[in-house]
Amino acid sequence: MCGIYGQIAKSAELNVDHQIQACNSISCRGPDSQGLVLGSSINQKINYIQSNNVNYGNSKSSNNIFLKHFRLEILDLDSKASQPMVSEDKRHALLFNGEIYNHRELRNFLKSKGYDFFTNHSDTEVLLKGYKHWEEKLFDKLDGQFAISILDFEKSLTLLARDPLGQKPMYYYVDSSQFTFSSSLIPIISNLGVNKKISKESLNTYLRLGVITSPNTIIENGYKLMPGEYIKFDNNNWTILDKSLYWKINDFAGDEGEFNQEEFNTLFNNAVDKRLIADVPIANFLSGGLDSTAITKSIVESKKESTSYSVVFDDKTYDESLWIDEVVQKYNIPNIKENFSFENFDQIVLEAADSFDEPFADPSQIPTYILSKSISKNFRVALSGDGSDELLFGYERNAITYHSKFNGLLSFLSSLNDFSFFSKYGVGRKFTSFDKSLPKRYFSYFEDNNLLKLLNLQKGKDTLYEKWDNTLNPLKQIQLFELSIYTSEFMNTKVDRTSMKNSLEVRSPFQDRKLVEYILSCNLSDKVLTNKKYPVKQYLSKDFSNQFLNREKKGFSFPLYNYIYNDKSKLIEYFLSKDSFVYRELEIDMNLLINNKNKANAHRLWKILMLELWYKRTHE
Repeated sequence: MCGIYGQIAKSAELNVDHQIQACNSISCRGPDSQGLVLGSSINQKINYIQSNNVNYGNSKSSNNIFLKHFRLEILDLDSKASQPMVSEDKRHALLFNGEIYNHRELRNFLKSKGYDFFTNHSDTEVLLKGYKHWEEKLFDKLDGQFAISILDFEKSLTLLARDPLGQKPMYYYVDSSQFTFSSSLIPIISNLGVNKKISKESLNTYLRLGVITSPNTIIENGYKLMPGEYIKFDNNNWTILDKSLYWKINDFAGDEGEFNQEEFNTLFNNAVDKRLIADVPIANFLSGGLDSTAITKSIVESKKESTSYSVVFDDKTYDESLWIDEVVQKYNIPNIKENFSFENFDQIVLEAADSFDEPFADPSQIPTYILSKSISKNFRVALSGDGSDELLFGYERNAITYHSKFNGLLSFLSSLNDFSFFSKYGVGRKFTSFDKSLPKRYFSYFEDNNLLKLLNLQKGKDTLYEKWDNTLNPLKQIQLFELSIYTSEFMNTKVDRTSMKNSLEVRSPFQDRKLVEYILSCNLSDKVLTNKKYPVKQYLSKDFSNQFLNREKKGFSFPLYNYIYNDKSKLIEYFLSKDSFVYRELEIDMNLLINNKNKANAHRLWKILMLELWYKRTHE
C-alpha cells in the first residue's frame, strides 16, 4: 500500500516546495520511501526524477506536472520497484496504491509478447508495461485492490483508475487552473488553502447517511472515482475525454447459476491464498465471528504463517472472547488481544477521527483503529473479513425488509414518519417498515431524514435510489445495494483510512473479484435470509458446533450511548459550545438531542461530533 499525489497546472509553473508540503500528510500511507517526478505537459517530457533507484535531471523549474509517491514496502522490496515508476523511454510515469494478485500471470503474458522487465517481481512494473500493451483495457484484466494513476507524456494524458469494489481511494479535483489527484482528500484541501469550499449538497448527504458517497466529496469540484471506474484527462486541452465503468457490478447479477459449496470453498481458499503473498510477515483480524474464523481456517490449512489479533471488551454486549478463544484453541494459532478501554478515550477518538479525510460517522471506526494500531507495531499486512455480510446476507435488516409487514396493507402507517413530532425520538424505521416499497424500507437502515427535519434542512438529492436496481429480483436488489453502498462506501472507507493511518495494509478475501462474481451469478433462494451466510457456515461446519455457527451476531462497536451521555467527554462539551463550527456556521443547536436521551440521538450527536472534528482538522 502507498500514498499517491499528483498535480497538473494548466499554465503556470508549479511551486514544488508548496506541493511537497501539501502532500506530506499522506506519508503515513507509505513511510518506507519517497519518490518524485517533475515534468511538462507542454514539452511532453519528464524533466526530473528522484527516487531510491533513479536520479535523473537537475532542474526543478519550468514544470507544470508534479508526481509524489510514498511507499509502504510489501512486495519486491528492491529499490528498483520504487515509485513513481518511469518507463525506460521516459514516456510514461506510474503511481500505484494497492496490490495486484494476478501480476505473475500478466507478467508472463507480457514476456511472451516481447516485453523485458527490470524488476524481479514488482506488480508496479506489470502495470507500467501492461498499460503500454493494453492502454486503458488493462484495468479490466486486473485482480486486486488498487488506485492507479498513469501519466502518458507521449499523448499528454492522465489516467486514473480504481478497483471494482472501491477498496482503495482515488480523489481528484479539477478547476480552471489545476487537475489534482490523491489517495486522500487532505492534500487537495491543503493545496486549495482559502479557496476550499464545502459542498452544501455533500454536507446534507453526510448528515443524512453518515458518509459522503461516490462520486462526490465534501468540497466543491472535488470527486472520488467510483468503484470500478477510470477517467482519462487531456492535460493540454483541459478536459475529461472519457469517464467509464470498466467493471459493472450489475452485469454479474443473475439467477441462472446453481450454488455449489465446493466451488465456493475453492474460490474462497484461492482468495485467501493469493492475499498471503508478500515479502513481509502477515497477520489477520480475528473477531471470533464466522468470517474471520473462516479466514483463519483457510490460512492454517494452507500451511502459511499468520498471527491473529483481536479486540476484547469488558462490556459483554460487545465481547467475543469466548468464541475467539475457541478458534485459537481449535487451530492452535498465536493470538494477541487488545483490550478496549475508556481510559484516555477522548484521545483515541481524536486519533481515529484524524484518519479520515472526510467526515465519517460509523462508530466502529474506533475498535478498527485500535486493532490496526496494535497490529501495525509488528506487521505491515493483515487479512480481514470485510464484505462477507454484504455478499452473503449476514444482516438482520436483510430479512426484516425483504418480508414486508402485513404485505403493505398497513403502508399508510409509514406516513406517520412525516410528522416532525416523532423526529426527536428516532429515524422513523418502525413506521417505514410498514411501507410497501422495498427500497424505502431498506433505506431506513441507512438514512436519517428526521435529523434533517430537526435541523430545518431539505433532504436534497437522493443518492440511494441511484444504487438500487428494480429490474432484478428482490434478493439481488438487496445484495447489490449492500455491496454498492455498505461495502464500498462504509466498510472500505473505514478499513482503508484507519489501517493506513497506521501504515497497515488490509486485504479482504470476501471482496475477491472472482468470488464476488460467482456469488452474484448464483440463484440463492430466500433460505439465505433465515440461514444467514450458510456458505461460510458449511465451510466451517466440520470444525465447530451449531451453537458457534448460529449464535446471535454482535456488532463491532462500543458503548456509544454511555460515551455521549454519561462519560462527560470534553469533546462533547466543546462542540456543544458556541465556539464550535456546527453551532457557529451551521447554526445547529444540540440541546434538543442532548435533552432527549436515546440511542438514535446518541448516534446523531456522534455524527455531528465527527463533522466538527473534521472541520477543525482541515480549516483551523
